[in-house]
Amino acid sequence: LEVPIFALNDWICYEKLEVLDVGGAMVIHMFGAYFGLATCYMLRRGVQDFPDNTASEDHNVFAMVGSLFLWIYWPSFNGALAGEREELAIVGTIL
Repeated sequence: LEVPIFALNDWICYEKLEVLDVGGAMVIHMFGAYFGLATCYMLRRGVQDFPDNTASEDHNVFAMVGSLFLWIYWPSFNGALAGEREELAIVGTIL
């Protein structure tokens, strides 16, 4: 199931949107994130089934700080490898 969906995602990003993805990392990670979220949503159970399975505030803060660091520094990582089209790579990474 995931291979055809990834192929569709890849085709949309590269052919239709003409995304500049240096090294192919952005498309695969974007697909993994959205596929994982969709899988978790489909397989979720109600909170009443597992009352002890809750996230603490510390874990949520660390996850948010890690996401913020990735959002800030990932465009420069992609842009450094793009050569003369680095502005396009940075904008594409942020969007």
